[in-house]
Amino acid sequence: MDNNNISYVFGIDIALDSFTTRLVSNEREPKSISKNSETFSNNNKGLSKMLTWIDKQNIDKSKTLFVMEATNTYWESCALYLNNHSLHVCVVNPAKIKYFTESKLTRSKNDNIDAFVTTCYGTVNNPKLWNLPAPLLDELRELSRRLSDLEKNVLQEKNRLGALDKKPIQHNNIIDDINEHISFLESR
Repeated sequence: MDNNNISYVFGIDIALDSFTTRLVSNEREPKSISKNSETFSNNNKGLSKMLTWIDKQNIDKSKTLFVMEATNTYWESCALYLNNHSLHVCVVNPAKIKYFTESKLTRSKNDNIDAFVTTCYGTVNNPKLWNLPAPLLDELRELSRRLSDLEKNVLQEKNRLGALDKKPIQHNNIIDDINEHISFLESR
């Protein structure tokens, strides 16, 4: 995306139940438009309130870059909501934000600072716009995550068995239950 067409960057620090935001001008040295961060509920009502709050800032949303980390799956509803409103959305790998933060020698960490750092990342690094994945691709990604989770569960149960095997007193009912659970997981 050409950052020359972007006048503002809106950083979003996403969590399970809420998200914290920060709005700055897109300049070499970003200037905060809002004196403080704003926090909203991570649901449709909170997303709607966020857009209402942005409207009150008297900025052109079509010239605003919305930047967030790909935190777990918490970011997906927000990115989709903004995308459905035809806004410029960037979803960034959390490691990139982490290394950017370290490069700026930022030691403090809270939602307000994280939102500001995410905003600054957007002004400096010209991140790529996020594209809504095709439903089939999204399902494939979720299936891959699920398979990985199941494989981790099997490994955990096998480790549990190994630990029980080392005990001087055997608990056959627990060993049998774990073996049944492993069989069940492996059959999936």
